[in-house]
Amino acid sequence: MSRTNEDVFVMEMNGLDLYKTGLSEMSKAKKSAVGTSSYKELEGLERAEALKKGYDENGGAYIRLGGQYVVSRSEIWRPVLFYADTALAMFELVTASYFSVLQGDMEAASECFHFIQMIFNMMVISANLQYYRKNIDELFTAIGAGFFDYGDTIDPQTKEKMDKHMMDMRANKKVMLIGHLPS
Repeated sequence: MSRTNEDVFVMEMNGLDLYKTGLSEMSKAKKSAVGTSSYKELEGLERAEALKKGYDENGGAYIRLGGQYVVSRSEIWRPVLFYADTALAMFELVTASYFSVLQGDMEAASECFHFIQMIFNMMVISANLQYYRKNIDELFTAIGAGFFDYGDTIDPQTKEKMDKHMMDMRANKKVMLIGHLPS
């Protein structure tokens, strides 16, 4: 069976291999579920589409790149590398702080203690993100299904203000991204 990029997308979320075929016809045939119903009612392709939309719009690629959101077995090396690297850094910092205290250099020791605490917090946060992955999937699905779509329940003035704030936020996001890119 021959497939093109327009006909197919492969999504590895939850280990599924979902193929998008005829989505435009399905959307025309029935009202889109995005923004119209509870995300818990979504099933199959609609749920996968909402998950992918929420993932794409909310920085899912960044937590995936950092190893905090493992999508497939082939990415298991990311958290392993993260924990190995942070464990090594903890060992080095504990050693450095020990010798700093012995030499009476409390400034260096306090810096080491500060970094030890930061690394420990990063490890705990990363472990929680991996442990509660299903909750993060639910969050991405809810956002992708239109969690922030208020429909016709808000007045035009409020909608106008919200649209202005969204435009400002997107502009600031682009500026901040450009500011962090290496030149």
